[in-house]
Amino acid sequence: MLPHKTTAGNTIRSGMIDLQPLHGFLNATEMKRAEELLRSKPELLSENQFALMKKLIQEDVPHMEWAWNIAADANNVSTLTFDRIILSRPFSRGFVHINSTDPLVDPLIDPKYLSAPIDKFLFAKGIEYTRKIVSTEPLKSIIAGPVSPSASVESEDDFVDFVNEQGVAEHHFVGTSSMIPRSEGGVVDPSMVVYGTSNVRVADLSIISNLPGIHTVSLAYMVAERAAEVIKATSKLW
Repeated sequence: MLPHKTTAGNTIRSGMIDLQPLHGFLNATEMKRAEELLRSKPELLSENQFALMKKLIQEDVPHMEWAWNIAADANNVSTLTFDRIILSRPFSRGFVHINSTDPLVDPLIDPKYLSAPIDKFLFAKGIEYTRKIVSTEPLKSIIAGPVSPSASVESEDDFVDFVNEQGVAEHHFVGTSSMIPRSEGGVVDPSMVVYGTSNVRVADLSIISNLPGIHTVSLAYMVAERAAEVIKATSKLW
């Protein structure tokens, strides 16, 4: 809580966003721990994707996002909220599988959130890093104390437990019909045709194999435009 007057008031949700690579929020010891966790490929992640994601880390591509908001209540008591702490490039992979020949039967879905040990470690450290931010001036002298997670959350295990209890998906769903080789678990070819068929295409965000560190709406437009080009080039109707 920030017990001081702010000009932000209740009408502004401040667009303060910070994007950081691993070394931006991990210390030297934690970086070594991350490197150890990245020696083993997580389940369901292809070798090529694993290599690509590690390369992005080596090139200091941001891996964690913090979005801050400030709002004041009727008593001019302001709250600083990290309302989005986002693991933007998770290593965890889940699955969607057909469960029946009946198209009305729901498929089997298991996103396996935080199943990769590196994801759980980085997410917990990202939340823990907010304590460092607010304990540093000029914030330190105007912060009354933490609200969530509470001050009782202190150890690494505490932060991991908090992540397990409070972590949610951020709506940028991709990858269930990935455009990668069939041998690597792909579903569609470069023409968006489903492997094993001749005239069934997928034209949505499910063909994107790796979660990008951006909002995905622009990618949806890109996929639609490309699908239109491919279909017009191959269809006798055009």
